[in-house]
Amino acid sequence: VSAELPGAAAGEPARSLSRRQYKRRRKRRQKDELQAGPGAEQGAGGQAGPGLGAPEPPSLEAAPLGRSAALRARMEERLLAARFRYINQQLYTSTSREAAQLFQSDPEAFEIYHRGFAQQVARWPENPVHRIIRYLRRRPASLVVADFGCGDCKIASSVRNKVHCFDLVPLSPRVTVCDMAKV
Repeated sequence: VSAELPGAAAGEPARSLSRRQYKRRRKRRQKDELQAGPGAEQGAGGQAGPGLGAPEPPSLEAAPLGRSAALRARMEERLLAARFRYINQQLYTSTSREAAQLFQSDPEAFEIYHRGFAQQVARWPENPVHRIIRYLRRRPASLVVADFGCGDCKIASSVRNKVHCFDLVPLSPRVTVCDMAKV
């Protein structure tokens, strides 16, 4: 199975790529787009789409620090990463009621979870939320969308459609707090 090389000139014979070559090229292209940064993806008006550039959490190592302060900052980052992994494991192995109780008993946990999740997503070749946003922008504005587990409401802030945002804890005034198992 082979795919035609995109961008071949009209007069040239079409070269073909093996499936492996095609996948590698597509993966490399996605990686290049990711490295191009938040302003690289442009909307129809020639401007960067709103909400597509994920705001980088300020790095604890951004300011010049002494050796002990830098070590402390790295250790704090590791502790936050470990706490994110713990919370993530709790969410995967518990019911939605237990997850809601976790976040009610420790409100800071939800923010730590979302910060850690955002750092995790930054490492992915493609953010699925960006793909959903591109899809919705090609659909009619009359389409009504429900975003379960919306977090920071990126979809709602990036499309013109009516978006109902649901999550366990509100990070934004747009969020309707709910137990998704009961919707």
